[in-house]
This record gives sequence, structure tokens and C-alpha cells, in this order.
Amino acid sequence: MNLISKILTSSISMSDLNDHCTNVIKIITKENIDDLHLSSLTKTLSTKNAKLTLALNQERKNKYTRLLNKLDKGRDNRFRCLKGHTEADTFNESAAIAEAARRLYQIFENHGLTLYSESYAKESALLESLFVDLDETDMQADLLTLGLVETYEALIKAQNTFSDAYVERSADEAKKVEIIPAYRMQKIVKLGLKFVTDYTNIMVDEGNTPFEQLAKGIDDLTDKTNKKIRTQSTSNKEKKKKKDDTDNMDNMDL
Repeated sequence: MNLISKILTSSISMSDLNDHCTNVIKIITKENIDDLHLSSLTKTLSTKNAKLTLALNQERKNKYTRLLNKLDKGRDNRFRCLKGHTEADTFNESAAIAEAARRLYQIFENHGLTLYSESYAKESALLESLFVDLDETDMQADLLTLGLVETYEALIKAQNTFSDAYVERSADEAKKVEIIPAYRMQKIVKLGLKFVTDYTNIMVDEGNTPFEQLAKGIDDLTDKTNKKIRTQSTSNKEKKKKKDDTDNMDNMDL
């Protein structure tokens, strides 16, 4: 008789719990057991786990927003670098370099010398417009004269990276709904998972044959999840020990 082992809920991450429950639901759906109570428990678990998924996605989006801010600073710095070098070269002793710099600087003035102070969307529009002008043959020749081709290409790359991230975040914003925090949903999902596994084990104990294969499938999954949890726990302990050892060595040096 194969009963479902207990999952290490005290150590499992919210993401792993979310994945585990998703797979448990898939196994139950595949077995297709005609049992009203199991169906009710599974439906409840599925609903709660879906809310946990939304909560985790929201937390990932918050982290993504911080990344977006970082990418914005990156493109701003590259724009400042390109503009700054160009402005400095307008005073170059070489007439050719100074003339090329003045032509380029005029382009910057046309699109806004402080475009980095604009909103995300407006700054992107201004940069894209700037690129159209700088991609002209004459402007490319001036960039080459000033040795700023790589600096310009770095700005284009920074803008493209930012733009991709911004589009993805905007798509997430369009789907925004009221979300219960992940830490609260985690407790509810754990309880829902316990109800499903406890009921399945009871049915196996009572000799209900259709539940035996279901219990085996969930137990195999639980074993894999527990192994992953133990591996992560060991890895985290080793990282902490390594950090502590490094800190101790640093303190000794002081």
C-alpha cells in the first residue's frame, strides 16, 4: 500500500510550492477518479494555487520594475556620455573635429539635451527620433570623426534593452488585478494541499483501488520535490558558511 509522504512544507519556497501543487493537480486530472469530494478539494486547491501564481508574478513584476529603473539609468548615462563628448569636441583645436561636433550637437539640441528627465515613454520616443537623424550618412561620418561610433551603438543597445523590458511591464500592467500577498496565499495553498493528500491517503487505507495509482503518482512527485528542497537547503547552508568564513577572515584582517 503506497501512501503519500509528507512534503517538507516548512522549508519549501513559495515558487516550489506553486509548481508542486500545479503538478499534483495535473496528476489528479490525469487519473480522472469519479469522486465528488476529491473533485471539490482539487477545485479549491486549483483556485488557491492560481491566486498564489498571480501573487508570485506580482512580486516578480516588482523586481522587474527595479530592473527597468536600472536599465533607464543605463541609457541615460550613455546618452550623457555621447552628448558630453560631442559638446567637449565643439571646442577642439581641430577645425574638422569641431565642425563635426557642432553638427552633431545641433541634432542633440533638436531632440532635447535633457531628454533623460522625461517620462519613460517620451524619452524612448525622443531617442528613437534621435537615432533616425544620427543614422543619416553624414551624421555617421561625424560620429566616426569624433570616435563615437561605439558610444552611439552602446546607446542604441541600451535603448533597445530598455524598450523590450518596458513593453513587457506594460503588458503586465494591463492585466493588473487585486492580488493577495504571496506569503498569505502560501499558507492557504499548503492547507489545501494537505486536505488533498490526507483524503487520498484515507481512501487508500480504506482499500479504494482507484486512489492507489493516484497516491503513487503524487508520492513520486513529493519525493522529487523533497529532494529538491533538501538540495537547496544544503546549498544555502554552504553559501552562508562560506560568507561567514569570509566575513570572519575580513574581521581578522582588521
